Amino acid sequence: LELDEAYSYLHKAITDDAVLQWFEGFEKVVAERPIMLKNKEAVYRPDRVVWTASGTVAVIDYKFGKEHKAQYEKQVKNYMNLLLGMGYENVRGFLWYVDDNKIVEVK
Repeated sequence: LELDEAYSYLHKAITDDAVLQWFEGFEKVVAERPIMLKNKEAVYRPDRVVWTASGTVAVIDYKFGKEHKAQYEKQVKNYMNLLLGMGYENVRGFLWYVDDNKIVEVK
């Protein structure tokens, strides 16, 4: 029963119109893939990066539980800057509070 509930919960979340482009019809996707910088030991690992059919690169960070907007926005901005520094254009960042079905665009 728990497995069925989990499947139903996730299916409902990823088929919502607001997030569907991140899970269907995209050009390319990487999930939990590290971004490493030359001469630095830090590793950055965004939850999901999607090259959408509309030509944007979307950085999505999933959140479950309470919002910690400032801290999380800083994290997504860092991912966005890393991708921009790698030469990608049209980079947009999002915090997706899955439990609340709330999406916050990070600018």
